[in-house]
Amino acid sequence: MIEPPRRIIHERESGLGGCAHFGRIVLSPSRAIDGLPAWPDSEKSLKQTVVRGSKAPPKPQKLPKLAKMPKILSLKHLYLVIISLLLVLGPRSTLADTEPDCKKGEGYARKNKWVLAIQCFDRALKADPKCVRCYMGRGEALLNTGQYDSAAADFKAALKLEPKTPSAHLYLGDSYHKAGQLKESLFEYGEAIKLKPEGSAYNERALVYVDMKDYQASIPDFSKAVELSPQKDRYWKSRANAYHKLKQYEKAIADYTTSLKLCPGLVHAIQARAECYLELGQYDKAIKDCGEAIQIKPNDVSSYVLRAKVYTKMGKKDLADQDLKRANDEAENFSL
Repeated sequence: MIEPPRRIIHERESGLGGCAHFGRIVLSPSRAIDGLPAWPDSEKSLKQTVVRGSKAPPKPQKLPKLAKMPKILSLKHLYLVIISLLLVLGPRSTLADTEPDCKKGEGYARKNKWVLAIQCFDRALKADPKCVRCYMGRGEALLNTGQYDSAAADFKAALKLEPKTPSAHLYLGDSYHKAGQLKESLFEYGEAIKLKPEGSAYNERALVYVDMKDYQASIPDFSKAVELSPQKDRYWKSRANAYHKLKQYEKAIADYTTSLKLCPGLVHAIQARAECYLELGQYDKAIKDCGEAIQIKPNDVSSYVLRAKVYTKMGKKDLADQDLKRANDEAENFSL
């Protein structure tokens, strides 16, 4: 009968600190074949692995407790988060794409380069179809190139996005006025005045009344315009023209005079005041105004013709003929 091999000892050199520490592992007889080490066969044998001269292994440290993981968002919540991010980040990137073309368009508009301005605003609106500033800029450019219907469409688009924009109502009124839609323009100017009562809106609405030949209705709006913006010479001149049409010559002369104080050298205002002097029989003042107009603009035929009328009223036929001849000469030179 073959005796089972005795337990063997597997010696291990640790090599710590240059000193030799030896440990023994008790092996199971069933696995100690051909000199190969075997795994310990019991928990007890594991405890016997440490022998004298070797240090006990350190106790394992407890790991810190992990924080509780948050609950996973539902698909519905995740969808809402994504939509919110798109709403916040989307417009910013769009505005960044729109801004350069919008600024370029406004720059061209300031230089009256309307076609180039329209092209820039077209690109800007493709990037951001809700840019009120671009609609306003392109509408102004279209208005100045005679595209009144297209301009009106842009101002309407701006008002749809921002209804309380007085300048959009004002420009829309201009578009209708230029297109001959006088009633529509009156309404838009009225809306602009409700939102922001300014001299320009009152003046433009008064000019619509003038085009409708309702000069009396224009006077209150012209008066409001000069009250709000007394430094604007053209408002005074416009009211003077209305007074002139109503044959209120003294009031017209007063407004023409104020207009000329604000902006000296306005030939049309000087000529119109001379006509009022003529109607009032103040011939010397009329002659003086005609001479001033001729001095400023020597080739203006109307000044010679007007002075000829005054000379005729004064009975100075020779002087009247001289002015008429000069008027004919200037007219021929102009035709050439």
